[in-house]
Amino acid sequence: MSSSSGFGSSSSHGRQQMMNDVEVRHCRCKFEGKRLEAKRMTSWTDENPGRRFYGCRNWKTQNCGFFDWYDEPMSERAREVINGLKKENMKLVKLHESSKPPIDLEAEIEQLCMKLVK
Repeated sequence: MSSSSGFGSSSSHGRQQMMNDVEVRHCRCKFEGKRLEAKRMTSWTDENPGRRFYGCRNWKTQNCGFFDWYDEPMSERAREVINGLKKENMKLVKLHESSKPPIDLEAEIEQLCMKLVK
C-alpha cells in the first residue's frame, strides 16, 4: 500500500485515493489464459486475528495455494485484545442460541386474534 494515500483525511478525495491504492495481486489459477485476481480475505486464526491477506479465489474448490499477506503483523497486545473479543462473541452467540426457542409468529398472531374476537 502507498503511504501517501491520504489515510486519516476527512476529505472524500483521500478515501477514494486509499481505495485506488489497493494493490491487485493474481494467483496461479487461470481463466481464458489470464491469471485470476486473488481475493483479499481476513484471517481469524488465534495467531493472526483480523489480519488481511490475499488468497486463491478458488480456495474452496481448486486451490492453487497462492497466499500473500496484505497487512503487517499485529502486535502481541492487538492479538490478545482481538482474541479476547472473539471469545466473548462466541459466548454471546452460544448464549443466544441456547435461549428460549424461536416464537411461532403465526401461532402468536392467531392467539391474539382469538383474544380480540372474544
